[in-house]
Amino acid sequence: MNLKNDLADPVHASTAVGHRQTRVARSNDGPCSSGSMTSTSTNLHFHGLTVPPVCHQDDVLKTSIQSDDPPFEYRFRIPDNEPPGLYWYHPHIHGFSTAQVLGGLSGAMIVEGIERANPEVAGLPERVLVIRDQDLLNPKAPPNKSEPGRSEDAD
Repeated sequence: MNLKNDLADPVHASTAVGHRQTRVARSNDGPCSSGSMTSTSTNLHFHGLTVPPVCHQDDVLKTSIQSDDPPFEYRFRIPDNEPPGLYWYHPHIHGFSTAQVLGGLSGAMIVEGIERANPEVAGLPERVLVIRDQDLLNPKAPPNKSEPGRSEDAD
């Protein structure tokens, strides 16, 4: 899987609390040991998969791909005994993951074989539906009184 970071405007990128704004001198490993985390840095985490936390696989602590980097290649093998199901991948840059995921930087991965785990579903049509949550225009607004599970006198 190749990831090309096309996040915009690294000149005006904000910095997560506790992270450096300036670019870090790169070692020969490039994005594998960058350490630079800005709003235009990115990487991928393969949520739920049994993939080692090393560079080019599922490392999210040191791997940081910048917008001026060439495409970054993720190379991993999903184990033969990985449980079948729907998994997802998403960026995992500390301090900026939420904005990137809400902006659409995520996706679904299907590990096939559910019919071996549950023979009764063999031959049924598959449908994949990905729903993304969006922040409210006013995220600090109190819940609406008509929301399910909220009593009228809960104030």
